[in-house]
Amino acid sequence: MAVERGGDQSDVEDDQPGFEGLPDDRRDGAFGGPTAAGVENAVVTGSLTKFFGLGDLRLGWLVADREFVEAARRVAFHLPSVAGTSRALAMRALYGAEALAERKRDLLAANARLLAEFVEASPAVSGTVPSGSSFAFLGHELVDGDELVTAAGDEGVLVVPGRFFGDPQRVRVSLGHAPEEMETALATLAAVAARLG
Repeated sequence: MAVERGGDQSDVEDDQPGFEGLPDDRRDGAFGGPTAAGVENAVVTGSLTKFFGLGDLRLGWLVADREFVEAARRVAFHLPSVAGTSRALAMRALYGAEALAERKRDLLAANARLLAEFVEASPAVSGTVPSGSSFAFLGHELVDGDELVTAAGDEGVLVVPGRFFGDPQRVRVSLGHAPEEMETALATLAAVAARLG
C-alpha cells in the first residue's frame, strides 16, 4: 500500500505474506520472495502468524530506515509487552525454521493440488487457482458469494464472502489445515455447489 506524503514522495508498507511457503525454485529476496526491503521510504512487516501458524505469540519484524525503526521502538513502550515465554518460543521456532518450513511447504503443496483438482472437477465453480496456491477467489454460476457462504456454512465449511474483497459474486477459499481435513471440506463444498446449481 502506498500512502502519499506530499509532493512526489510516498511511504510504502509491505506486509510480507508468508513467502517462506514458496517452493525453493520460486523463493528469492530477503524474505523468500518479492520484498520492498531496501526501497526508499519503505516499511516491511512480517510475523510468525501466516506461514508458521504461531499467531498467539504475537511476534513479528519490521524493516525500515533507522529513523523509522527508532520511532517505532519509542512507540512500542506504550503498547502491551510480549511475554518472555513468547520470545523464547519464537526463537525456538526460528532456530528450527528450515525443518518446520519444509513440512509446511509439503502441506501447502498438497493443499494446492487439492484446491486445483476441486476447481477442475466442479462445473458450477469458476475461478483460477494460481500455481502452488492453497487459496483462491472462486465464483458459482448461479448464486452470489453470500449465498454460497451461507450454504457452505450450513454444512460446516467456512469460506469468506467476496464482498470483503470488493466482489460480492465470489468467495475466498483457503486451505489451511491438514490435507485429509481439507479433502473432506472440499468434498462437502463440491456437494453444496452442485446442489445450488
